[in-house]
Amino acid sequence: HMCDVLCAQRAPPEVLLMLLPRLAVTLLMGLSFLVGAQTPASANGSTGTIGSSCATKYGRLYCWGYNHDSQLGLGDTANRSRPTRVGAATNWKMVDAGWSSTCGIRAGKLYCWGLNTSGQVGVGDLLPHRRPTRVGGAADWSTVSVGEYTACGLRSGKLWCWGSDSSGGVGVGGKSFTPYVVPQAIRPDLSWIHISVERYHTCGVTSTNDLYCWGNQPQGQFGNGTTVGSDVPLMIGTEKWLSVNSGQYFVCGVKVAGSAWCWGSGLYGVLGNGADASSTVPVEVSGAMTWRELQVGLWSACGIASDKTAWCWGNNRYATIGDGSTTDRWVPTKAVLGGSVLSISVGESHACAQRTLGRTYCWGQDYFGQVGNGPTLTAPVLRPVRVK
Repeated sequence: HMCDVLCAQRAPPEVLLMLLPRLAVTLLMGLSFLVGAQTPASANGSTGTIGSSCATKYGRLYCWGYNHDSQLGLGDTANRSRPTRVGAATNWKMVDAGWSSTCGIRAGKLYCWGLNTSGQVGVGDLLPHRRPTRVGGAADWSTVSVGEYTACGLRSGKLWCWGSDSSGGVGVGGKSFTPYVVPQAIRPDLSWIHISVERYHTCGVTSTNDLYCWGNQPQGQFGNGTTVGSDVPLMIGTEKWLSVNSGQYFVCGVKVAGSAWCWGSGLYGVLGNGADASSTVPVEVSGAMTWRELQVGLWSACGIASDKTAWCWGNNRYATIGDGSTTDRWVPTKAVLGGSVLSISVGESHACAQRTLGRTYCWGQDYFGQVGNGPTLTAPVLRPVRVK
C-alpha cells in the first residue's frame, strides 16, 4: 500500500474487521499523509492496517494508535491515543504504514521498523525492530509503500521490493517461500512514478503512464479481465494512468485525463459505480468528476476531486465515509470536511484527511486511538474531528 501524502492500511477479512478495527494514518497537518500523491517535505502521513497512524509535521515524525508490533517506532508496544513524536529527527519527508510495519524516508535515506517475520523491514534479518532502522546505504529514496509482508520503494525512479514473495508480490520471478530480507531491483529497464503494495499483490505506474501489477489476484485486482496471477510485473492494458492505489480486495486508479476507475471485488459498492457487483476490468466511478487522487481502504475508498472536496464510498459500518452516518454508500458521497482538502487516507475502519492551514482530521473507528484526538472511543466517530 502506498501513499505520498496520507496513507491508510488495510486489514484482514470482514470477520476481523468486526473484531479488530485496524488502521494506520499518517497525518499531514504538521503531520503528513501518505496516500498515493506526492507529498511536500513539510507534511506527510499514513494509516496502517491494524489501527495505527503516522504522520510528519515540519519534518518531525509522529505516530499513534495500535502498537502491538512496535509499528509506531517508539521502542515499546504500548498503544497511543494521541500523536507521539518518534525520535528527534527534523527531516522526515514521508511515511507509509503497512499492516504491522512502517517505513519512512528522511534526507533520501530509508528507515523501516515493526514486525519483520518476512523480512519486510528490509534490513537483512527477520528480527523485530522497535525503532526506525536504516535500510541499506542508499540516499536516493523518494517514496515507499508498505503492505502486509512485502514493501517496495523507488530510488531515482527505479523500483526495489523486499519481504515475502510467496504470492509473487516482490516481483523477482518464481514465487519463493524464502523471504527477500534486503531490497531487490525489479524491472530495472523501467522508470517508475508510483507504487502501491497490498497483502497479495502490488501495482505501479511507470514514467510512460503504463500500469503494471503482479502477485495474486483472486478478485481480479490486476484489472486485466482474469484472476490469474503473475510473479513478475505484468503490463495491464494500454490505457494511460497517473496513479494507482491497491486495496486488499479491490484497486482504484486515476487516468491521465483525471477520471477515476476501480476494479476487483465490488462488495459494499466499493467500486463506486452504484452497484455491488465485482469486475475484473476497470469500471468508471460515478459522478463524472475530475480527480486529483484516490485512496483505498479495506472495504471503502476516498478521493479528492479537482475542486479539493473529499468524497468517499463503500462500507460505512465504522463511519469511514465521514458523512455523519453508518449507511453504506455505493457512489461517491461528500465527506463532512469544510475548506480545501489537500490529502486523504483510508484504513480498515477509519480515515484521515489534511485540510489547508496544515490541519488534519480523522474519523471512523477509534478503538485503538487511531483517530488521534485523545481517549479511545468504542463507538465510531461519525464526522471528521481535528487531530490534536
